[in-house]
Amino acid sequence: MTVVKRCSVLLFSLSLVLGQGSLLLVGGGGEDYNDWSDLPYAWFVDQADSGIVINIDVSSTASWYPSYFQSFGADPASQGLQIITRAMADDPTTADLLRTASGIFIEGGDQWDYVETWAGTLAEQAIIDVFNAGGVIGGTSAGLAVLGQVDFSAEYGSIIAPEALDNPCRLDMALSEALLPLLPDVITDSHFHSRGRLGRLIPMLARWEHETGTWLTGLGIADNTAACVDAQGVMTVYGEGSVSVLYAQPGITHNVDCSDTQPLELTSLGMDQLIHGSVYNLNSKTLLDGGGTLLPVTPNTAPVTYQSLSLDGSSDLTAEQGAYQVNNLSGNLAAWRGNLSLNAVTGNLPGTVIMPRIWHEYDEYENRLVGVLWAIGQYPGLTGLLMDTDATATVNSNGILTPTGQVWVFNSRELTHAGFPDDHSTCYGGFIGMQIHILNEDVPYDLSSGHPLSIENSHRQIPDEYDLISYPNPFNPSTTIFYQLPHTSGVVVRVFDLEGRFVRTLISKEQVAGNYQVRWDGMTENGKEVVSGIYFCLLQTRDGNESIKLVLMK
Repeated sequence: MTVVKRCSVLLFSLSLVLGQGSLLLVGGGGEDYNDWSDLPYAWFVDQADSGIVINIDVSSTASWYPSYFQSFGADPASQGLQIITRAMADDPTTADLLRTASGIFIEGGDQWDYVETWAGTLAEQAIIDVFNAGGVIGGTSAGLAVLGQVDFSAEYGSIIAPEALDNPCRLDMALSEALLPLLPDVITDSHFHSRGRLGRLIPMLARWEHETGTWLTGLGIADNTAACVDAQGVMTVYGEGSVSVLYAQPGITHNVDCSDTQPLELTSLGMDQLIHGSVYNLNSKTLLDGGGTLLPVTPNTAPVTYQSLSLDGSSDLTAEQGAYQVNNLSGNLAAWRGNLSLNAVTGNLPGTVIMPRIWHEYDEYENRLVGVLWAIGQYPGLTGLLMDTDATATVNSNGILTPTGQVWVFNSRELTHAGFPDDHSTCYGGFIGMQIHILNEDVPYDLSSGHPLSIENSHRQIPDEYDLISYPNPFNPSTTIFYQLPHTSGVVVRVFDLEGRFVRTLISKEQVAGNYQVRWDGMTENGKEVVSGIYFCLLQTRDGNESIKLVLMK
């Protein structure tokens, strides 16, 4: 029997409290003097108050780390420490040495070695003590993987995206809370784009929700990229790549089918992607500073005309059916080196960028995944469609996409920010407000509205009452209005000021029962910015009205 778990998240409740310490999260790659890593590693030493920094590992420690930390002002007593056995990890001498540090850095390697050797020992407690005393803990690659509340432990080896997506409940999708839960409600992954790990981090989130009923936040950090997280949960990104934040969106039914032996199905997962200079609040999932390159955007959501057609995930020619086609996909590290190209095509599915054969070649995971996000970053409002070789889909004249096999949808209609690093040396971009849907046979998708359709079967949850919330609130510069409809109805969503004067109509159309969202960007009906203050959002349906207060703080 297939067991299906559904989750409706109506309120966002994650509160990231780091105790007294801070964290340096490095996605892997090469760290070297006068390179991308200087800024985050200098931050690490500053957080350690220029005290002793100890770099640790199980197998061996890199000799260059102490001198690198010292180049930023770390204490000359900084050193490497190989903690190779549980006996050594449980030796009070080892723990006492670790407590002399104000910064501890965990090198790359095999995270199962760390879990197996250090979990539950005096050494682990010493690391936690340094953190709770206001110190800074860092890690790269496998060292990063053990810093969240939940870790992919790699107890049974690694796992690649298509394996995880095909069955998130498989044995080698091993999740653990055994070691260093320093980031509450977070799971991390490294080498994020180069190894296509978006396709395994999402199944990890779904697996955890399936087993516990709670959502984690996923942090995927690319090579040559670091996230510096302070004690208040404010994260600053440095480096050449990006940091991806995956989270359950408030007010939306996420329709998770994460059953054993069944391919993953999941809708409406939020994704923000940050680039060098971005400052982001992990508590509220809000961008605090775009670093001068992640800039406000208005997605193109102009209506388009659809025609009936079929899509075949096994053929690269399918990409020509969209509005834009990503090229040079077989180029070695083309996405990383900025060598992808994009051209407009006169396909039969306007408003989309389509990527077939998404998981067919491991060496192309990065180019194909990043390629779609790169296209969307240049043309916000596009819908990205990702299909592997065993997937097909049909689209009818109303824009209803019906998949056979697993089809991914990147919905960028609600993007608030997008951009690329100043030097544009890679195809890695940033954005705020992406929505990801992973669909299967029983979940059609409405391309015209940007939402999965409500399905009349036992596992799809239809709301039993009207509801209306907004997030963030207070907000600046925009907020998203989430509303749910228990019945098909004419729907009007409007904004009014405190005096009851009309400001703007956000929605006016017939909608079927389900969960919806719409963004208000703080603009009036005629395109003028409103001033700071209190506003009201009114939802009008056939059964009556619902209203909420909105607070704009500039």
